[in-house]
Amino acid sequence: MYIQKYLFCLTALLINASSVRSDSINKELVDAIAHDVTNAAVSRVAVFFMPYDTRTFGAVTPEVLKHHLLLTTNLTPEIRASLAKALRETQARQSRTAPDLRWGAHLLSKDEKILHSIFLDRTGTGAILDGDATNLNRPLLKWFERNFYRKSH
Repeated sequence: MYIQKYLFCLTALLINASSVRSDSINKELVDAIAHDVTNAAVSRVAVFFMPYDTRTFGAVTPEVLKHHLLLTTNLTPEIRASLAKALRETQARQSRTAPDLRWGAHLLSKDEKILHSIFLDRTGTGAILDGDATNLNRPLLKWFERNFYRKSH
């Protein structure tokens, strides 16, 4: 009986520890993106958008969404500041499911190299950041909609 309780507690601790570790990794990922935006390593942004009412047969992946380029633009001081603010406000934790994406961005260097990628579902809570499935709060969705939604019509 004592061994069963011990194994149960040990399992619970290991599960909790892996959750904390993966959440800190996702926080580090968001912080790395924010660092590159704030320190001007990112100079341009390519924005992808699939309208919310578009019906698909399956979940939209980054590979599919990349065919729906909305625009590529320089990261103006206003857009840079608002993206940095959205990233600072973003809380991320690991997800095991791939979201059905509607928004995406490649954050580009001066020589057009992709430094980071951000992809969001229609709710803004399911995301893929630099290839990692992640659950978020909504500041990044608000950033996309505030800066680019009107350009999609």
